[in-house]
Amino acid sequence: MKPDGGTAIKKQGAAVRRPKELAFRIRGHSYREVAAEFGVSLATAYRDVQIALKTHAKLEAKLAADHLRLELHRLDVAQEAIWSKVEDGGLGAVQTYISLSAQRAKLLALYAPTEVLIAGPDGGPIVMEVDGGEKTLARVLAILEKAGVVASPDLGEENEPNGQDAAVDATQVGETVASVEEEEEEALTEREVVASAGEATGGWA
Repeated sequence: MKPDGGTAIKKQGAAVRRPKELAFRIRGHSYREVAAEFGVSLATAYRDVQIALKTHAKLEAKLAADHLRLELHRLDVAQEAIWSKVEDGGLGAVQTYISLSAQRAKLLALYAPTEVLIAGPDGGPIVMEVDGGEKTLARVLAILEKAGVVASPDLGEENEPNGQDAAVDATQVGETVASVEEEEEEALTEREVVASAGEATGGWA
């Protein structure tokens, strides 16, 4: 069964609206503000932005892959142009070839990643000063526990960190903080969507 004209127009409208909703959200507006701006429900605004993000990610991945193939082809052309001189042992040509080869290796991610450990002075622990009361301290300890930096929120004498064992990988902590904040934002959005759905149906049965 073919969709009617109204359904097709509605889908077309959503396809046009979603990139605009994403741009509006990127500028810092809440999902509730997105919904109000584009005249849709809170649930629809959230769904539209998520779909737009996935579509954008797929497009970026395809563009990156196309650009990679293009750059590799250019390197092949450049290498072909100097190869006869490389075989003759020309120093300049050999150096150019090495540069081309290094660039190709970078593009293909053939080099092992560089590991960077962020620590305190002289490789010691990073000292974190928390000012905000017990609630803030509890949240920081929960983040550190999730990152695997501390065994538990209760830092008694037996669990008190010291020396090299207390060195904190700041990158890991930062990622965990971002993850916790993202989970909180998603949870808030989900509650708003559920509330919006309840309002639209006149409350739950």
